[in-house]
Amino acid sequence: MDYFNITSKLLQYSYIINHLNNSPRYSNLSRPVEPHVYYHKSVLFWLSIVLSGNFFGILANSVIAVTTLTYKPIRTCSSSSLIAHCAILDIIRSTFAYPGASLLGYLTPFYGFPVGGCRYFGGMISLINYTTNWAYCCLAGHRLCATILPHHYRFLIRTRSLISINLLPWIISIILLALPFFEAGSMVKFVLTAPWSSCQVGPLDAAAAMAILGLGTYFPCALCVGCYVTILIQAKMTALRCHSIGIAVNLINTDNISSSPQPIHQRRYEMCRMLFGSSLWTLASTLFLPAALSWFPDPFFADNYPAQIFMRLPQYLASAFNPV
Repeated sequence: MDYFNITSKLLQYSYIINHLNNSPRYSNLSRPVEPHVYYHKSVLFWLSIVLSGNFFGILANSVIAVTTLTYKPIRTCSSSSLIAHCAILDIIRSTFAYPGASLLGYLTPFYGFPVGGCRYFGGMISLINYTTNWAYCCLAGHRLCATILPHHYRFLIRTRSLISINLLPWIISIILLALPFFEAGSMVKFVLTAPWSSCQVGPLDAAAAMAILGLGTYFPCALCVGCYVTILIQAKMTALRCHSIGIAVNLINTDNISSSPQPIHQRRYEMCRMLFGSSLWTLASTLFLPAALSWFPDPFFADNYPAQIFMRLPQYLASAFNPV
């Protein structure tokens, strides 16, 4: 799947806008509320799924954050502060980012949205999303260093190092969003992307906007999956090696007593497999929308607003399913 081809389909929206504006369904409306009557059931059903799913995400991530910070066996883990940071960011995203974006998608096509509001609303949503993506990436990198650099890992579990790692996602996100937020040189800025009804970095056909979108969304998610794949392979190899050593010890020891640390490595392997599944879900939910745009024709989305918003459903439920 060509990333630039997918991104271009995601960002080239002028044809969809023109087709939507010329559609009789929208041009013959006498009252703004009529489209709501027409789409009431499907769009309201979509909104209820997003809000209820994110409410579940708030509860689940709150349990994870509190448990990570208070339960001693987990609190003593070297990455506990990073895990808690990711859970807190998911709480913020489930509370403000995705519910706010879903309400914007529900109301904007029919009631409008202030042009200047995208600068602040889109900046806040993008800051939360980009920071969360990079926080999970830093967590994966931290676990990767523990696997491939065990002798140097002690430098990464110091308090200053952990604070720096937690601050790094915020710094990266602020740097990425500084240009569109302050509209420096009018190169990129936050614009309302109809018919998606979302405040995104634009102009949407600019290379700078594509770079910001890729560095804030797709790149950290893909890097996170790559880290966990490496950890998973290393953990599986270690578990198999310890299993072989345990069998050899049992054959030599007449009392059939083994001091092999196989159960410990097996638990580490199962934990890595769980984290890999979580990161894979995040990547899949992020790529679902551009992948759908690469397969379906543009007119299909131009005349079908429920299809447009349902394509974003996996992304809006990402934080809700991360704890699972």
